Amino acid sequence: MRTIVNATTATFLTIAILSLSACGGSEQPATDPEEQAAPVDPDAISIRADLWCPFNCEPEGEHQGFMIDVARAAFALEGRPVDYQLMSWARAIEETRAGRFHAIVGAYRSDAPDFIFPAEEIGISRDIFLVRDDSRWTYSGIGSLSGVTLGVIHEYGYGAEVDAYVEAHKDDETRIQVVFSEDGLAQNFRKLLLGRITAVVENENRALYYLDQNPRIAARVRPAGSPGQAQRTFIAFSPARAESRELAGLLDTGIRALRASGRLAEILAYYGLDDWK
Repeated sequence: MRTIVNATTATFLTIAILSLSACGGSEQPATDPEEQAAPVDPDAISIRADLWCPFNCEPEGEHQGFMIDVARAAFALEGRPVDYQLMSWARAIEETRAGRFHAIVGAYRSDAPDFIFPAEEIGISRDIFLVRDDSRWTYSGIGSLSGVTLGVIHEYGYGAEVDAYVEAHKDDETRIQVVFSEDGLAQNFRKLLLGRITAVVENENRALYYLDQNPRIAARVRPAGSPGQAQRTFIAFSPARAESRELAGLLDTGIRALRASGRLAEILAYYGLDDWK
């Protein structure tokens, strides 16, 4: 979803990323009291998602992923703090849709088409397939998924064609296996290396970042094609909250101001990234 490649990941895959940026087991409810409590600051804008580093990383620390860092800087221009926490992607969508939280981060329009989307994306992203290095399979169209056991993450969107395939075969574990955890990519890679699935489909940048951090896994997998075109990636706001359109407008204004001042470039530079526009 961006136009740069970290030097260490470049040895794994030569790609042209268009900018920055998304989306078996049972989902377990979070027990972290911070997840159960409302933000301490009544003006805080609550943002939720699963772990999708470098887009949104661990909530602790100064740098929490470039999308969160951009959101914090943009909303700070209006004096609004951000309350960011992790949970499963499916739960983040469900509870934000119900109005418990203000927004989700790292969303394609297809992930939550009923949400309020700002005009300004925070990156452009595409998905890729990954297989074990001893596999000869490469994606060459939806028909090539026949005979493949594909690992996906619950409620992730992978583009219209792949989403339709997943929906059609989600009850057939020989074709589709769904994970529900907060770090579904790690679980899918474990299953891939154990031979329980044939291929993983994941955001290109997320996958490369994870493999950069996990070189032993990187040495055993390879890219195997892409299912489609790049997609704009957003922070998307709850359809149940009256202030969502206002917040989307504030984010738009903030991103434009950060770009004009050079602050956006500074934030992205920490992650080795360039502006996608």
